Amino acid sequence: MIMFKVSGEQSNFTPSFLFIYVLKLFGKNTTMTIQIEFTSETLGILKKERHTHPVPLVRRRLQALWLKSRGLPNHKIALLVGVYERTLRDYFQLYNQSGVEGLKSLHFCFG
Repeated sequence: MIMFKVSGEQSNFTPSFLFIYVLKLFGKNTTMTIQIEFTSETLGILKKERHTHPVPLVRRRLQALWLKSRGLPNHKIALLVGVYERTLRDYFQLYNQSGVEGLKSLHFCFG
């Protein structure tokens, strides 16, 4: 939660509210940079399992991260992997939060 003082009043805003506000203020083409760090162990896992993991969705996620580690820009990775750039950002955030194991996890919501 982020707190601001506006006209002498204190207001609380969640980060998601601020993100939506920034998008409305500057337009939907606003980009956010996500910093990603790769260890040599992680690179080894990405290099191998992007081809061998049994689940296609997980292979796609691992491939996207591997391409990112090679320095490709997001728009090229999105084209090569076949996803939207927004989806790539979701993959990168998932990796930053939960590592490679997070990319391998599958959670589906129905209904």
